[in-house]
Amino acid sequence: MQWVVQINELLQRNDFHTAFETPTSIFQVPDCIRNDSPEAFTPRRISLGPYHHFRPELLKLELYKLLVAKKVKHQIQLPEFHQLVSDTLKPLELQIRACFDKYLEVGCESLSWMMLIDALFLIRLLHIFAEVEVKRDLNSKLSWPELDVEHQQLYLNHEASSMGRDEIICDALMVENQIPFRVLKGILVGNEIINDLPVQLYKFCVLVSPFGLPSHRSLFFNRGSRFPNLPQTFEQSHHLLQFLYLFILNQREIEMIRENAGDAFIGFLCLCCEILGSLLQMCIEGVFKESNDLIQSLFTILKTLVQPSSLQDDLSIIPSASRLKKLGVKFEPSYSLRGITFSKEKTSLRLPTITLDSNSQVILRNLVAFEVIAKLSPPCLSQYAAIMNGLIETTNDVKILTKANIIINHLESDEEVVKLFDGFPKSESSQTESSSESSSMVDMDEIIEKLNKYYESKWRIKVAKFVKKYVSPTAKILAILVVVLLIIFVIARIFCGLLFSHCPRVLKS
Repeated sequence: MQWVVQINELLQRNDFHTAFETPTSIFQVPDCIRNDSPEAFTPRRISLGPYHHFRPELLKLELYKLLVAKKVKHQIQLPEFHQLVSDTLKPLELQIRACFDKYLEVGCESLSWMMLIDALFLIRLLHIFAEVEVKRDLNSKLSWPELDVEHQQLYLNHEASSMGRDEIICDALMVENQIPFRVLKGILVGNEIINDLPVQLYKFCVLVSPFGLPSHRSLFFNRGSRFPNLPQTFEQSHHLLQFLYLFILNQREIEMIRENAGDAFIGFLCLCCEILGSLLQMCIEGVFKESNDLIQSLFTILKTLVQPSSLQDDLSIIPSASRLKKLGVKFEPSYSLRGITFSKEKTSLRLPTITLDSNSQVILRNLVAFEVIAKLSPPCLSQYAAIMNGLIETTNDVKILTKANIIINHLESDEEVVKLFDGFPKSESSQTESSSESSSMVDMDEIIEKLNKYYESKWRIKVAKFVKKYVSPTAKILAILVVVLLIIFVIARIFCGLLFSHCPRVLKS
């Protein structure tokens, strides 16, 4: 019966073309993605939009949302609710429905009221979090003020306010929990607050983004920079999650230059140590020149024979951080996804600095899910997540990346970081068609290929593969004995050359 009513309402309309022109941007998460981490896609506190509106466990905040909507309407001097519904949102019904990838079994009147209340609540939510003075740089945590009465009402339980705040942040950034910006623009048309909305949105993004974004203040004083334009990004975005996604992907590399007297003095000491080391090396270079490299090579072969299982997992997109470090790869931080590079000459892998806290898993999973479901190209975040999953196998890998300032860990332990990235696929098999934006983005496939070629080209890896594939256990034991004898022989030759004048001829030759 409800379907018949809706069909009759639609037939009386003459604006079907608007629905076809509105791209689908709010999706239900498919089971193949949801099953890996269902809690990351299921709101715990608030429902925004129709997908979770009638869930009983989320009804606690519905009355509060209505109270907030009434307060916001009065503060920004909007028309009465019924007028907004009839004059603004009902004419936008087809555009609103077109934003969702699922048929909405709710009437025009109910949908309009739902969108109005949730949109006003979202406006207030952005304002609440924008009031927070963000004092986060790449090495510090967020600083939150004391919670006022409104905050405590929002979190329902002031004793668990931190948990409530985190849950609301996560809920507002879930793929299925988005409010179309088209609704916000329709409600606020002609109101001066529409000009402040991009700023409010960006402040919220700075607060929650796992990747460092410049503060709004620095953005304001550097309008000539290459950083994306706020109003332009707002126009390109269809909802809050996409707004955050675009800023993360479009952020240019930000070079951090910090020079002072202390840094200069430390640099001077390092230079002195390097000179002293060079002098000492020259004194004994004649003795160790040939033997040093030989001993290192023999020990490497021995380790490869004893532990051939250190080969790269065939399911992994790249070797782990600890394996790469053993081959001399250095890890360096960058400040955007555009800064991901691998230099074979410098043997350095640059990755964006990511700050991990209690919200990171939900935010990252929803960003990646949005990219995958919307079939955005190139899939930079999906590939980045796969790279991090390949790099991180154990807590030792986390420690290496933390020491390199690539991971800033505010979670309880390194094991939490391993679990966080473990849910992402280890291989990135989705090959999307290139788009007009591909040329301006980092080619992560090329970086992955270069890194794997470097790893595979090392003779240590070639020996390990040969041993694993062809050498029998008996032959392996004999090979180990031969290498050990060679190591003993080389060490004995060094000591004879340095300490003794009478040695067997075979050791002095």
